[in-house]
Amino acid sequence: MEIRKLSNRLQLNEREMIRGFREYFTKKTYPETLLLLIRATHTISISSSECERGFSQMNLIIPPIRASLMTKTVSSLIFITLVSPPLTFFEPSKYVDSWLLR
Repeated sequence: MEIRKLSNRLQLNEREMIRGFREYFTKKTYPETLLLLIRATHTISISSSECERGFSQMNLIIPPIRASLMTKTVSSLIFITLVSPPLTFFEPSKYVDSWLLR
């Protein structure tokens, strides 16, 4: 039952996933068809901490004074904040040099 629900939820071929699970159950090896389901389930967040971090960053990026920012701009700023390495690791000199050469 869970395989069916996951297959439908992740828009994978239900019959192939069930066949793949049966093959795994009998041979104890992961068939190629089941790897799609496994990869998809590895992307599911276990906790909501990442989402909470995103909302926290959004509240820092959009204070009442900056409430007129466009959605695309806010999305880009949140992405940079959440995905980029810490500022202490940023080495701007090569970028500054490329700007100065223009």
